Amino acid sequence: MEWALLGLLILALPVMAIVAFFKTIGQSDQLRKIDLRLREIEKRLGIEIPSAAVAAPRPPRQPRAAA
Repeated sequence: MEWALLGLLILALPVMAIVAFFKTIGQSDQLRKIDLRLREIEKRLGIEIPSAAVAAPRPPRQPRAAA
């Protein structure tokens, strides 16, 4: 009986991974649709939201003096 439960548990892990994969794909598609709808609303209202700003490059670090 314990071996059967262990076998089912081992088989359940890849099944859960596959289900999670396809759910993620579905959510990605839903997010894309929501993003498109939001962009259409922004265009209709004349709102211009800037894209994510690119951070300015940092100056190189000066090496520490050996003590």
